Amino acid sequence: MWPFAAISERNANRDKMEDETEEDSEVGRADANRQMLFPDAKAMKEHMRAQMTKPEYDVGNYYHNTGFCQWIARHSMFEKSTLVVIAANAVWIAVDTDYNKAEVLLTARPIFQLAEHAFCMYFTFEWTMRFCAFRNKCDCRKDAWFVFDSMLVGTMVIETWMMTLFLLMMGAGSGG
Repeated sequence: MWPFAAISERNANRDKMEDETEEDSEVGRADANRQMLFPDAKAMKEHMRAQMTKPEYDVGNYYHNTGFCQWIARHSMFEKSTLVVIAANAVWIAVDTDYNKAEVLLTARPIFQLAEHAFCMYFTFEWTMRFCAFRNKCDCRKDAWFVFDSMLVGTMVIETWMMTLFLLMMGAGSGG
């Protein structure tokens, strides 16, 4: 046998093995694609069971078990009255926008000042009751609604009380 014949026979065997390897890898890719198209039913069932048995989130799980603040915070009338005050505040914001021509609360007519202070007091009371109801005060950061309410109440307190106090200290309320 010529040396060139042996080399070409080796090349032919190597090419044949590469073809078989490519076919195997294509089958493997097809299996991988099949897995992606049709996920494992057993794994899906396990995932669904885990989601169904997961306890539903309730902020009350972070509250004290006894005490006045937790009693108020858990009470259904407190929740309903807060929703009514939120709705009334939304309506009042529309009225205030249309009829209050004063640039700052300090120079507004008394009805606008009274309403603004009343809403601020209620929302501060509501926030305080909920905050005091938490067993561990750091847990309040875990409740997204409490964090959102904290930002709203903080903004309202700054606008209603802190700005008014600042303007009074600067002498803006003297009509000058």
